[in-house]
Amino acid sequence: MTRTRLAMVLCLALGVCLPAFARAQDKDPAQTVISVCTRCHTPARICKNLGVKDQDAWDATVSHMIRNGAKLDAADKPGLVSWLASRKPGDKPVCN
Repeated sequence: MTRTRLAMVLCLALGVCLPAFARAQDKDPAQTVISVCTRCHTPARICKNLGVKDQDAWDATVSHMIRNGAKLDAADKPGLVSWLASRKPGDKPVCN
C-alpha cells in the first residue's frame, strides 16, 4: 500500500477528514458573523459596512481580524468574505 493510500485510509478510519470537510461546507456565513465577529464588534458596526465594502475590502478586513485574533477557520474565510460582499445595507440577520 502506498504511503498516500495508507494515510487516506487512516484518515478515513479515524473519521477526521470527512467531518472536517463537512463542517467547512456546512457553515452558515451569517451565523459565523454572529458567532465570531460580534465577539468584538456590535452588529451595528458590521452593518454599516454592508453594501459599502467590496470583495477585496472585506477580504482585507477579515484577514486583519484573523491577524488580531478572530477565531475563524481558514476554510470558512472565502465563504464569509463572499457573503459579506454580497449583502446590502440593512440585511438581516446582522442588521436589526
